[in-house]
Amino acid sequence: MQKVNILAVAPYKGLKDLLENTAMTRDDIDLTVYLGDLKAGAELVLTIDNIEKYDVIISRGGTAEMIQDLVQIPVIEIKLTEYDMMRAINLAQNYSGKFAIVGFPNITRYANMICDLLQYKIDTYTIKSGDEAERVIEELAHLDYSLIVGDAVTISKASKYHLNGLLITSGKESINEAFDEAQKLVKAVSLSSKKNTLYQNILNNCFLEIVAFNKDKEVVYSNLSNQSELETIKEKLIQYIPQTLKEKTIKLMLKLEGYQWTIEGNVIMDGYAENIIYYIKKIPDISTTNNTFYEITNVSEKEDLSSINFYLSTRSTRYIIDRVSKIVDSQSPILIYGENGTDKDSIAYHIHSISSHKNNPMLTINCKNITDKELSFILYNENSPITENNLTVYFKNVHHLNGDKQEKLINYIDDSFLTKRSLVIYSTEKSIEDMQPGILPEYILGSEQYTYSIAIPPLRELSEEIPSLTSIYISMLNLELGKQVSGVSPGAMELLKNFSWDFNFNQFINVLKKLILITETNLIQEEDTITILEEEVRIHSQTRTEDIQFKGTLDEITSSIIYKVLEEEDMNQSKAAKRLGISRSTLWRKLKSEMV
Repeated sequence: MQKVNILAVAPYKGLKDLLENTAMTRDDIDLTVYLGDLKAGAELVLTIDNIEKYDVIISRGGTAEMIQDLVQIPVIEIKLTEYDMMRAINLAQNYSGKFAIVGFPNITRYANMICDLLQYKIDTYTIKSGDEAERVIEELAHLDYSLIVGDAVTISKASKYHLNGLLITSGKESINEAFDEAQKLVKAVSLSSKKNTLYQNILNNCFLEIVAFNKDKEVVYSNLSNQSELETIKEKLIQYIPQTLKEKTIKLMLKLEGYQWTIEGNVIMDGYAENIIYYIKKIPDISTTNNTFYEITNVSEKEDLSSINFYLSTRSTRYIIDRVSKIVDSQSPILIYGENGTDKDSIAYHIHSISSHKNNPMLTINCKNITDKELSFILYNENSPITENNLTVYFKNVHHLNGDKQEKLINYIDDSFLTKRSLVIYSTEKSIEDMQPGILPEYILGSEQYTYSIAIPPLRELSEEIPSLTSIYISMLNLELGKQVSGVSPGAMELLKNFSWDFNFNQFINVLKKLILITETNLIQEEDTITILEEEVRIHSQTRTEDIQFKGTLDEITSSIIYKVLEEEDMNQSKAAKRLGISRSTLWRKLKSEMV
């Protein structure tokens, strides 16, 4: 049997002797005993060299409580028993003078219990410190008490006021009980330590990396051995802690330092405390340097959902959002059909954000201009994000896929059970009948898997909604652009209502931005509106050509390239800026200079 190494602090010499004598009768402990009471005993512990070698500390009453406040080692109290108290009371009963019991709660609790049980009328005083003991005993001395029954503290204070003292001593049975408790405690701690070591080894050798935070965003555990890597991922994860606490579980995909990190976050309760645990799988990043054919959007990363406000604000299109909310969790794929500029991307993200996958990433695969190699890469590479479950997978612009690519995509969807493990969304600018020849149109419309279709009407069919939409978006754009435009003149409004809006919502927003920027009065005027709309016609007639014509000045060629990319990105400035390799603010300055 492994011996328990015990440090004992005895408040009085008789207890020290009893501890040593009792320890000699046992072969399961090694005992070291010091003499000290209350504060002196507690401070004595701090002077002992190499105190960590002791498994447990044993003391009595108030001394034990004070020691526990100073050290990390577990402290076991030599408990006062009913027999100890009965012995002291019986001795005091034979005393002819006036006496009282004075002690810490562990003493007076037993005294009151015995007095109630045996109907003894004995004055009992509970103290919480040595100073309080002295005040009580001084008062008792003035009241003609001549005997104090208590522990070593009260007895020493009693002698100061020339009172007799009767020490409540601990018997051998109390000592053995404390030794037994120490043995059980050390055994339990040892077993727990072995389990912790086992769990630590399991975690350290787990193929998943783990980072755990408390509610204060402090790291409480990590098995990442690279400190620099831990700091990098910690900085990213802290941003998602509020969302994780709110949703209880989320999934993320991050690109950091040449790796793709797939992260699952969960909230785990430790008693009443919430801990946030992130399980991380790190794989090489498969994306190319100029990757534009896929992107990952994590929870709370989508900034601009203004088109959702557009469709919610329009009476004749609100049914789109209402319909989406009813079908989103049906596990069937969803097809979004709409002309260029109807911002199908925001509709797709809205579907994702109200689905059961909303706390997981959304993977967008842009089928426009995607090469065979890129399509194979995203579908069949073992490290591709599409291999993860419970995503929203958005195949954007599927009408651009030729027959071979359509077949490759459908084979993957079927073979990998993609629609069973993730929400699948398609978008197209063409009707199913007008798509490139191939099996995808038949697959989408086929009977084997039902696909819900959502048709987004072009803006030219919503001309009567333009006045109310204009008011809403002027208010929003005033905040963004720092302007105070209050409305549109009647003539300008007629021009906006009758414009063809070939690029729909995205073009509408860009035109409003330009008008607000150049307007010098509170109202957008007819003259400015004519200028901007004519410019729109000129720009888009130029960019409809298949190739950019490198004629004119450098500024004109640059402008032509910018507008060509804008058109290809459905007039989305953030995506156009990313493709052009410039910031969104730089792109906006170039567009603004064009207007001037």
